[in-house]
Amino acid sequence: MSCAKRSGAIRTMRSLLPFELRVGVGGKTEVGASLQPFLRSSLRQDGTVERTHGAGDLTLSLKHVLTPDNSKVAVAAQTFVTLPTGSDPFTAGEV
Repeated sequence: MSCAKRSGAIRTMRSLLPFELRVGVGGKTEVGASLQPFLRSSLRQDGTVERTHGAGDLTLSLKHVLTPDNSKVAVAAQTFVTLPTGSDPFTAGEV
């Protein structure tokens, strides 16, 4: 839960059952997915409360280790894409 106060208004955000799944594919590569399926926001201002609920966007990722197994320092590259699967106002609206 997060809470922000700005000019007399209080915004509260809650997330229920956020998850991140990462699966190894081979010895040096993993794929992942993360999602916040249940989000709720409330804005309290001037004696009124505005509530919204919905889901967040889906993020897919790929990570690969670039260095040999016996290296003293591990270096990896990771890429990700966020898909606009969420509901208003919790989506970025674009990839």
